[in-house]
Amino acid sequence: MINQSFFWKFLFCNFEHKLILFTSTVMKMKNLLICLPLIIAFAACKNKEEKPPELLLKSESQQIEAVSFEEISEEKRFGLNQNIDSLNGAIINDPSNPELYFNRGVAKSELQRHEDAIFDFSKAIELDPLPTFFLFRGFSKAEINDQSGALDDFNKSIELYPMEPSAYYNRGLVKINMEDYSGAVLDFTQTLAIDPTRAEAYYNRGLSKAKQGDYEDAILDYDQAIEIHASSAEAYYNRGFAKVNLQQFNEAIHDFTTAIDLNPEFVEAYNNLGLSHIMLGDNQQGCAYLQKAYELGFENAFNAMNVYCK
Repeated sequence: MINQSFFWKFLFCNFEHKLILFTSTVMKMKNLLICLPLIIAFAACKNKEEKPPELLLKSESQQIEAVSFEEISEEKRFGLNQNIDSLNGAIINDPSNPELYFNRGVAKSELQRHEDAIFDFSKAIELDPLPTFFLFRGFSKAEINDQSGALDDFNKSIELYPMEPSAYYNRGLVKINMEDYSGAVLDFTQTLAIDPTRAEAYYNRGLSKAKQGDYEDAILDYDQAIEIHASSAEAYYNRGFAKVNLQQFNEAIHDFTTAIDLNPEFVEAYNNLGLSHIMLGDNQQGCAYLQKAYELGFENAFNAMNVYCK
């Protein structure tokens, strides 16, 4: 008889190294083209032996160009600083132009100078309270973990222009961080009502449902995310985790295997794949996957091996 309490203990809660991904879409404001960062947030894990915590979702939406603020090339950094220098001069000559402050704030946010960016966005709002200005200030506030301030800005952006899906989407991410999962579900649902092609909204709505224990509906959302973006290893991985919670170990094995096919270095998937095989009584195969996870640097797999692979 397999000790399931140990199984729940060793099933991995995926966090920390998959926290935030920035993606960009182009939106037009007056005569400006600006890049809109969509902040993919994370949920804190709580270790529980009785029941496994949910996994962090890492969105990699294929229909939009990925732009990571954590990985800026030196060439791009140089260009952003040049833009800031040019905008500094333009602001001296035209200090009442809100778009100049806004664009300087966007450049600073890409350089992760979020406190400075918030100052510029606030100045733009003071001169002309446009919904886009509140939206971007909300992004930067979320980046410095001012969740309450970010929520206020997203609320205001939605109040001024209720048809922008990114405002609902990012408000949903803030609500995940604030552990308001039912509120997050509503925001992701509204995002999809405006733009039903957004894989990341299905993805994070699935996470929010799973955090509430609604694994069956979470799987339906992961299904939709995968249909739109079939190459996301993390979507398969998290769908597999939801299936584990429903004791659907064979189906979970399929999803963890697909996640590994898409990302052969996905150590957490090897770990959970191994444990799923063990729950079906195949310790030999399960231990082989745990060994692989350990060889790839996932040290927690060693503890599971000590229990199941003696």
